[in-house]
Amino acid sequence: MKNTEIYKKVFFDGYKLRVKCSFIDKNDEHYNIDIYTTETNKDSVRKTIHNLITDNVKSFEIVHWATREQDDKSSELIDDMIKNW
Repeated sequence: MKNTEIYKKVFFDGYKLRVKCSFIDKNDEHYNIDIYTTETNKDSVRKTIHNLITDNVKSFEIVHWATREQDDKSSELIDDMIKNW
């Protein structure tokens, strides 16, 4: 069965989970990326991301999970904090 869930590197309307990933390439360069998806099952997300890793990646880790609702609440909190600057 083909995965019909959407995965993107940029924010899009309708995403359900945001996954922050950290990885190191063969040249010891460090990268962080957010992946947005409509998938809600963390195991499925983990498997999909791990299947995309190439031989150029020396180290990979998922460092943070957030639902759309958590992102919205965080955004509201930050907006509230900075409105007095």
